Formats: sequence, structure tokens, C-alpha cells
Amino acid sequence: NDDAWESNEMIPFEYEWHASILPDKIIAEICPGSSVLMVGTGNSALPRVLYNSHNNDQRPLNDGVEPTHITCMDYSPCCIDMLRTSHRIDYSKMDFVCGDATKLSSLFPDQKFDYIID
Repeated sequence: NDDAWESNEMIPFEYEWHASILPDKIIAEICPGSSVLMVGTGNSALPRVLYNSHNNDQRPLNDGVEPTHITCMDYSPCCIDMLRTSHRIDYSKMDFVCGDATKLSSLFPDQKFDYIID
């Protein structure tokens, strides 16, 4: 219920639809410095884990690789608002988009992604 979340009556939780696959296995397949679209992100921890693994503050500044840019997308405004609120300060290379996965070309008309995780 969106009202319960907004009034802080609900305790945040993370649901991992990919719980049978360890995040390290997914992250190992993604090259640092790439652009990643995570479709149906929900409230998964994977964007944060990927960001922390690839980025930004823990890598040497002179390694010549740009930070990995992550776009979290979900159909639920509640999920996107929750992610945006919890990640807005420490995750500058992460974007949050509320949208329909069947309309990617209209949501991202001039953008290409190196990886799309669904």
C-alpha cells in the first residue's frame, strides 16, 4: 500500500527475484564503466551492490575507466520513489525511471545500454 510506505508505517525490505543467482555472478558478467539498465528493479539490492562493486569511490581514480552508470526502471512509482529516496545521496551515477518495459524506445530514445538486466 503506497500510503503505508509514505507514512513510514512499513519497514523497508528487499525482494530478490534472482535469489537463486548470487549477485557476484551477475556482477562478474558486467564490465566496469558500462551502462546498465535494470528492468523491473522493484526494491532489489542488486543495483546498490553492483554500484558499490564497480564504482566509484573504491576504485583508483587513475584507472582510466569511467564509473558504471546504472538506470533502475520499474512500472511501480512506489518502488522507484523508494529507490530514489534511499539512493539519492550516495549513488550519483544511478538514475531512476518509472515506465513500461514494452516502451523502452520511447523512454530512452537517444540512449543505448551495454547491458539490460531483467
